Amino acid sequence: MNNLKLRNKILLILVLPILAIFMLSSVLIFEKIEKKSNMNKTSSYIDFTVKISKVLTAFQKERELSILYLNSYGKIKKDELEEQIKSSNENWKQLNDFIENFNLIKKDNNLLEKINNLKNSFDRLDKIRKNTIDLRVDIKEIENFYNEKNLNLISFFDDLLIYSNSKELSKSSLIYISIINIIEKVYNEKILVKSIFEHNFMSNSNYNNFISLIVFQDSYLEVLKKNLSNEQLEDLKKQLEDNSFKDIEKLRSIIFLKIEKENLLAQIKEAFGYGGLIHLYKNYVLTKDENLLNKIQKSHTKILRAIKDYKKLEFSKEEEELLNNIQLAIDTYMAAAYNNERIDETQLDSKTLQAIDTLSKNIYGANSKKWEEASSLKITIFENIKDKMVEDMLLYININVKTLDNQIVLFSLFLIVLIILIFAVIILMTSKVSKSIKKFENNLTQFFSYSMREKDEIYLDRLEGKDEFALMTKNMNTQVEKIEKIIENDKKVILEITDIIEKVNNGFFEYSIKTKASTKELQTLVEIINKMIDRTRLKIDSLNMLLNSYTQGDYKFKLDEQHTRGMYGDFGILCNSTVLLGQSSSELIAMITNAGVELEKNTKILTNSSNELAVLSSEQANSLKQSSVALEQITANIKNNNENMGQMLKISDELNSSAIEGNKSANQTFVSMDEISKKVNAINEA
Repeated sequence: MNNLKLRNKILLILVLPILAIFMLSSVLIFEKIEKKSNMNKTSSYIDFTVKISKVLTAFQKERELSILYLNSYGKIKKDELEEQIKSSNENWKQLNDFIENFNLIKKDNNLLEKINNLKNSFDRLDKIRKNTIDLRVDIKEIENFYNEKNLNLISFFDDLLIYSNSKELSKSSLIYISIINIIEKVYNEKILVKSIFEHNFMSNSNYNNFISLIVFQDSYLEVLKKNLSNEQLEDLKKQLEDNSFKDIEKLRSIIFLKIEKENLLAQIKEAFGYGGLIHLYKNYVLTKDENLLNKIQKSHTKILRAIKDYKKLEFSKEEEELLNNIQLAIDTYMAAAYNNERIDETQLDSKTLQAIDTLSKNIYGANSKKWEEASSLKITIFENIKDKMVEDMLLYININVKTLDNQIVLFSLFLIVLIILIFAVIILMTSKVSKSIKKFENNLTQFFSYSMREKDEIYLDRLEGKDEFALMTKNMNTQVEKIEKIIENDKKVILEITDIIEKVNNGFFEYSIKTKASTKELQTLVEIINKMIDRTRLKIDSLNMLLNSYTQGDYKFKLDEQHTRGMYGDFGILCNSTVLLGQSSSELIAMITNAGVELEKNTKILTNSSNELAVLSSEQANSLKQSSVALEQITANIKNNNENMGQMLKISDELNSSAIEGNKSANQTFVSMDEISKKVNAINEA
């Protein structure tokens, strides 16, 4: 990562979000494709259920006709049954043909297994049909057989929920399943009630089945209403207001009334029969027990109350007549008991019991034909609702599939355009950034070259714009210009430092660096150099002061503490050497002075001697001349010594060596003085 160029890093930073966008968009597109695939699966399964529904409807009709045919002992519905069997076979064949090309079973093993089980369950179908035609099968067996097959077929509708991949489809699937179950229960109810009406008899088992069928229909109808849209619900309510539904409710109420009437008739039987009114009357006639009379009255009251309750329900004229006969009989028994009379019980009992039996066996108001017509119409209405629901589901799926196709195309085009646009922007941005970086890098290189004195001038590229690189380059250029001014000023300072140092090297300590440096470090150096020059000048001035005093013969002069402050190192040695030189010079001058005084004395003696030795003066003229020359040389040497001391003041860095030479000269002077003394002695001796 550290080896990547900045442009590549920027490109990588920009490409990563693009990849993320591409991945998310791809996921979204794949989701759309998957959703479309699921929609197609749902559509395919709905087509499968349509075929199943046709087979189911065919078997429901075949079941009904088979039961009617068996109930009539083969007298009716034979041709219709045979025709329906052909229709059922045709629908079954169409279903098998559809299954051959049904792709879902190749992907769903459970569905394949379920279909195979369905096929296997129909192996007995031909045998059952043949036995039905030949009247060699029980109605209950036929009913159970077809009920089982129909339930197997209905179970395929329940699986539709598995393939419903949206809320709307799930609701529609629930509606579809509810309608299928309602139709099946209506068929069962139609057969059951028709049988009850035709046989004019209803067992407890029949009544329980009747109640359960109604409960199932109501529960499925509630599910249907909950999942319908407002518009569909209004349409359903209009359908439910059809006269066929009202007729069905009326005919159902007859069965419910029959149950209530049966309960009332049971009370009448109990109060009239054995242990009831008849038995009590006979015992009373035999025993004349007053307690029995009270019981007779209670039984009469109970039967009379039951008759009144019966008449509160809907009843026919025949029922009214039979009830009146029963009431007449109990009134006769009651009157006979109170009047203590005997009556012909046999005829009265027979007539009363026959009336009760007639009321119990008959279902008054029952109309099997009307029930069949109303139930058939109800089935037709729900079949139409079912077909409409299937059409709506398929239409919804087709619309969604088209919408998904359009969305997939739009998303794909959008993704392609977006990627192209983003790549164009990336290329443009990276190109611009690269150019900005190159300009920035070039300016930086120029600056470093200028800073390292590889170039005497600097040329900076200008970068227009308001982005970070432009602002950074502008800021850098501004700072570089400031640094350039600082460097130029420091160059002037360095040139001045060079000039001043050169002058100092030449012995001119009165100059100092005047230009102010731009950098703190260089300014500190300037101050240090100026301070060094100033202190060095003061030290040299102090030494000059000391030497000037020596030249004036003031060998007692000494530098005070202020002038000797900072005299360390070589300057300390020089100062000490100068002091020693002064001391040596002072001693030398003292010796020369003493030698002069002695010489003066000797000269006087010599003068006296010369007068005396006038004769010899001519001979000694040369010797005197030599002596004069020697004296002149001594004087010259002294002058030279003074000149040498002046030069020592000017050339401070050669003072040590000059002092050493001075010492040597002093020694030579002493030697010369010795020679002079010897010569003077020689002269004196001469």
